[in-house]
Amino acid sequence: MALFSSFSSNETLAGRFDASLGGAVPERTRREKGEEGAMRRCLVSGEQRAKADLIRFVVGPENTLIPDIAEKLPGRGLWILADRATIDEAIRKNLFTKAARHKVKIEEGLTDKAASLLAKRCLDLLGLAKGAGCVVYGQPQVEAALGNGSLDTVLLAADAGRDVTKKLAHANLLKCALTRDQLGDALGRAQCVAAGLRSHPLSEKLKTEIKRWQGVKAPASDSSEAVPDSSNRACEEK
Repeated sequence: MALFSSFSSNETLAGRFDASLGGAVPERTRREKGEEGAMRRCLVSGEQRAKADLIRFVVGPENTLIPDIAEKLPGRGLWILADRATIDEAIRKNLFTKAARHKVKIEEGLTDKAASLLAKRCLDLLGLAKGAGCVVYGQPQVEAALGNGSLDTVLLAADAGRDVTKKLAHANLLKCALTRDQLGDALGRAQCVAAGLRSHPLSEKLKTEIKRWQGVKAPASDSSEAVPDSSNRACEEK
């Protein structure tokens, strides 16, 4: 499976910030802090939206724009709706430079970079949810868990067949962009068509990140975005 090795993780980027600031990472401004349901203004539409609907960008070393998927990097946040066309519009109209009030360097493939980081975050969260006992996988096990009412949501692989979809139609389905091979790889299996999520904060976070990723990822026919191999992932959550 292809890796997105050309794209640095948020942790690596944070290290670059450390070096540029003499090892001291400044505390986020009070305006940037807030509860999970805090609202931020989208640079493109001007609308106030929940943070869960947006992606935070920051201007990093050498005035390079960086997607801050985990929302932990220092600096003023520039928020854009988690939508591929909206991010592309912000780049095309030079809105990041206008908002920052100085020249901002935008590397080629920024939208794909954001999508790849979101894909990585989804895989990381899925692994964490599995470790916390929040994930049920294997179609018979998922159907049994649905029968006893212990599942909140069922993740369905992008290439799941009609028969599986029909059998699970009564569940709260979330069709994700991962194929059965990718979903299985994240869960330590050869393949996985469906994975059930128990009610848990990790499950809620995973669902949010899947929706953000699916808003930003390239269309299925576009192979420019790579999904990271789960065997080579560094966990973003601490």
